[in-house]
Amino acid sequence: MTNAYNVIISKQAEQDFEEIYTYIAEVSPSNAALFVGELENVIYSLDIFPERCPIIPEVTPLMYDTYRHLIHQSYRIIFAIRDNSVVILRILHGARNVESDSI
Repeated sequence: MTNAYNVIISKQAEQDFEEIYTYIAEVSPSNAALFVGELENVIYSLDIFPERCPIIPEVTPLMYDTYRHLIHQSYRIIFAIRDNSVVILRILHGARNVESDSI
């Protein structure tokens, strides 16, 4: 039996959700809602085996965090595994560079 992790979305990731929705909604509100729903489903799939996602090489681990990412279309979901939780830190467009101060 696989242990499930608790998925926690940080305030910054919630803000990222809002920005993604607003950006897509400028062209198509229905597509924005659909995409954000897909993104949420992908994020909550991290409750099972989040270690399947690779460690991101461009950010030096801080303290006990090793940052990982999951790609969905053009977006990177940046997260850390902490005890029995997966903490979603950022949701960034893949073209954006990830740096420690942006997480």
